Amino acid sequence: MEATRLILAQLPAAGHARDQIAVEAEWLVVDRKEGTRVVTVAEGRAAVGRSPLPAGGVVTFEPGGQLEVSTKATTDPDELVERLEVDTREVAARLEPAGLAMVPLGRDPLRPPVASLDLPRYRLMRQAFDRQGPSGAVMMCSTASLQVNIDPGRDAWSSWVTLSRWAPVIAALFANSPTFAPDSRWSPGGRGTGLAPGKSFPSPWGAPTDVTTMSQRRGSGSTDGSRMANWWLIDPSRTAPVPVDGPDRWVDYVFGATLLFRADSSGDLVAAPGGTTFREWLAGPGDFRRPDATDLARHLSTLFPPVRPRRWLEVRMIDAVPETVRSVVVGVVWALLHDDELASRAMAAPDGPGGEGLPGRDGWRRGSWRGLPGWEAAALSPDHPAIQAAGGFLLDRAVAVLDQAGIRLGTAVRRWRDGPFRSGLSPARISRGRFNPEAPGWSLAEDSRPPGPDPQALIPGP
Repeated sequence: MEATRLILAQLPAAGHARDQIAVEAEWLVVDRKEGTRVVTVAEGRAAVGRSPLPAGGVVTFEPGGQLEVSTKATTDPDELVERLEVDTREVAARLEPAGLAMVPLGRDPLRPPVASLDLPRYRLMRQAFDRQGPSGAVMMCSTASLQVNIDPGRDAWSSWVTLSRWAPVIAALFANSPTFAPDSRWSPGGRGTGLAPGKSFPSPWGAPTDVTTMSQRRGSGSTDGSRMANWWLIDPSRTAPVPVDGPDRWVDYVFGATLLFRADSSGDLVAAPGGTTFREWLAGPGDFRRPDATDLARHLSTLFPPVRPRRWLEVRMIDAVPETVRSVVVGVVWALLHDDELASRAMAAPDGPGGEGLPGRDGWRRGSWRGLPGWEAAALSPDHPAIQAAGGFLLDRAVAVLDQAGIRLGTAVRRWRDGPFRSGLSPARISRGRFNPEAPGWSLAEDSRPPGPDPQALIPGP
């Protein structure tokens, strides 16, 4: 079938050896003086202007005003981070005269999800999400991520499996979307998102998970990864992890995902009947035209699994993080696809990898760790023994691989491992300690231009 062929064409190609890496980094854009005011896309665009960025990155905006810098791809991860930070500093400098700042958090703790980018695609997406609850609006307007795009190398299948099965560990290590008690301004429950301590939300693969239970198991009264928790409240046919036990599972995933919209005979986007899957549209019969390749491409762009294939691999489950942590993330993701031992652990037998606390074949479903569902594992903090075991192994291997390759990012990963990680800190816990939810504005240090103590001082020196 032509549709199946086109879907399979999205999978990374075997023998693809360009070995390039790029990032799409997002930030919340805030008003320095009125921290609870929603900054519109028009304001952000006017402040950034149209002049090219010095390192070749491209600025775009998300529906809620979040700002994104997309880098050029390169084969050198050190160069990639340098390009990103040069462009980030330039964008921050352009925003400053307008009284605006970039805040690297995975989820907005202060402001409601208000859209200011009124395009048909986004309007129809929100209408479809709103039928299920408020979490889609939160995702579109109140979250920010650090997405790493990476070529799979010569063994494309192994690379996809490796990233997918280590994904819960990465999400836990770099979670940066903290929440607090229900009576706090941080509380998503107070913002109508449906997530607060004591609230159950669906795991992508099984029984609902309770936020309070997760927090108690972790020994903390808060949730570090509320962005991903909100993610699972959205239609699981498009947010659940893709099973990686065969390429046909990606085809099933695409066909089984519900439609957010479709184009009529004139090419205008219109709402799709609620619950209609792409498979049902393709099969017909009906009074609506049959889908073509353009329709399939649109549908593919509305699927948001943690790791998504697009000839390269998109690593999508990482929260927006500050500058120093971005270098650690890039180093770890690069190392994952350049180390046989990390790959072999991911490809291990169904009963586990033979090492306590390391990902097993069931991945997100049942077995990131013995008896611990993968999704719950992704919501744990680095002070949990399972994350200390799995994350410690991952960071150790990343340091060794990067050092052996002569990549300077190994130093950043080593400092994070020996400092915040071994102290049981995630970026969220550092952010929580630097943010006062009772302050009138954002007291959290802004990215690249901190108004107070340098946030990079949190990272110990050599």
